[in-house]
Amino acid sequence: MIIEEVKKELTGHIIPFWNKLRDDENGGFYGFMSYDLKLDKQADKGVILHARILWFYSKAYITLGDKTLLDNARHAYEFIKNHCIDYEYGGVYWMMNYKGEPADTMKHTYNIAFAIYALSCYYNASGDKEALELAYKLFHDIENNTLDEYGYREAFDRQWNLVSNDALSENGLQADKTMNAILHLIEAYTELYKADHNEEVAKRLKFQLGQMRDIVYTPETNALKVFFDTKFDLVGDIHSFGHDIEATWLMDLACDTLGDEALKKQFAEMDLKISHNIQNIALDNGALNNERENDKIDKKRVWWVEAESVVGFINAYQHSGEKKFLESARSVWEYIKAEIIDKREDSEWYSEVSYDHKPHDWKEIVGPWKCPYHNGRMCMEVINRGVDFWYETHLHTAEGSGCASASGAEQARRYKALGYDGIIVTDHFFNGNCAVTNFDSWEDRVNKFCKGYENAKEVGDKIGLKVFFGLEYSYFGADLLTYGIDKDFLLANDNLSDISFYQFADRVHKAGGVLVHAHPFREADWYIHEIKLLPKWIDGVEVYNSGNGKEIYNDRAKWYAEQFSFKQTGGTDNHHLWVEDSRISGVATDEPINSIEDYITSLREGKLEVIVPPKPAEG
Repeated sequence: MIIEEVKKELTGHIIPFWNKLRDDENGGFYGFMSYDLKLDKQADKGVILHARILWFYSKAYITLGDKTLLDNARHAYEFIKNHCIDYEYGGVYWMMNYKGEPADTMKHTYNIAFAIYALSCYYNASGDKEALELAYKLFHDIENNTLDEYGYREAFDRQWNLVSNDALSENGLQADKTMNAILHLIEAYTELYKADHNEEVAKRLKFQLGQMRDIVYTPETNALKVFFDTKFDLVGDIHSFGHDIEATWLMDLACDTLGDEALKKQFAEMDLKISHNIQNIALDNGALNNERENDKIDKKRVWWVEAESVVGFINAYQHSGEKKFLESARSVWEYIKAEIIDKREDSEWYSEVSYDHKPHDWKEIVGPWKCPYHNGRMCMEVINRGVDFWYETHLHTAEGSGCASASGAEQARRYKALGYDGIIVTDHFFNGNCAVTNFDSWEDRVNKFCKGYENAKEVGDKIGLKVFFGLEYSYFGADLLTYGIDKDFLLANDNLSDISFYQFADRVHKAGGVLVHAHPFREADWYIHEIKLLPKWIDGVEVYNSGNGKEIYNDRAKWYAEQFSFKQTGGTDNHHLWVEDSRISGVATDEPINSIEDYITSLREGKLEVIVPPKPAEG
């Protein structure tokens, strides 16, 4: 669902839109487009806007490899290098006019951080050492001019004299220091450290992370404070939902980039608590509310808040394995598609949408803050993180399997509730523990056998769960998950119960189907009397089966698959509703599976990732 859609949005919508805003006459990119899509070619050009554009095209080139993206990055880089950097006093200006002349010479730590972020990423994309040198120049400008005994001061005039921090103060509050500036220093220094692993950068990055952990984070509420005075005493009572969820993944990324295992563990726990909190208090009708001020919730939907929540929830899912986070990410993406993406020709994303789905027509489409940074980054993070779709491959129903207690309909509802995208019903065939007796005609037996699948599919079609047909064939202790045949195949082969396994396998393969050896090393005296391996006849191995009584059975299966280069799958071997959620397994794919043929193709091409549930915590 997500990967292909966001890639299409990135390459077919966001990038083409911003390509058209390139100013080849005066340099950089045009600075303003109103809600009614009127482009002002003489509007001032924000330095934050251009830093974000430089980062966007640099990262897009790294992600997609299209050299035209690098050319646009170079164009933005030249504008920043030649116009935005103050080579006399240091730092970068706040605003340029359309010709690239200083329009506002204020220096701001937040703004300089974005320039470092962009220049570092451009270096990582292009290898241009000059860009890295400029990034370090700005790094030292921040470290030499903004620090006091408590942390980083933020707003200055051109000569580094303190001025009022109006740029980041909001809601009628005046703040000397902000969570927002610290967060984006973390973001910038992470990208700079990635460039050449400078220990001085690492030291300052750890300092900023420590400020977020020890000053900004509130353990009692699992939230981040927003505004502070010079000594970091709290100013106002504001909770920014978007910044909280954005911070979770940026802090996790910083720790991962540093490679500090103690920090990684510490922040992973903290960030997961924040993510849970945002999910519980801010997710509302499929999208994220904006913020809370005192007791009032601002429910408007802001483009960057929604974009960052997609990444933040995906990050939480990847750190925790909790599927509900992925479902939250998907719900917000569905909202973005429906309400935030502007369907008008030659537009991009709305800046804001009301709770009742009305775009705010007083908010611009392009401006000093409205840029391709948040939404473009969301797309690239989703692409690079490989967000997946989950499928159960080994499932039994009471209608078809004599040892199962859950009906097909019940299983379908359960897996939908768990966030799975599809299931394959693999009831025990007539030569196994089948619920169907041998006394009826072949047609009647087949009809009864397929009832679990059909009931599951009927429900699945209504609730949005893909349901596919399979079966589990037994051969003297070897259980073969069989995919690619259907009810019509069974009806046309009325001697399947009489022919040998080898004849059965041959017919399945001729029909385009595959055989996967389920739990090949399971030991069970009551029905598996010996281990039987069939390497010449199978197409894959179930290397993880959560129904196995001992983990060594899975370890042996994985070893077997690796030794013979078999494709690998996983599954729950689920028969009952009382199987714990934590045991549910299966496979993950980067692209949705819409048919059993899709599944077989993914298997043959090695595109299935086995889902191994996290082991329960000890103690």
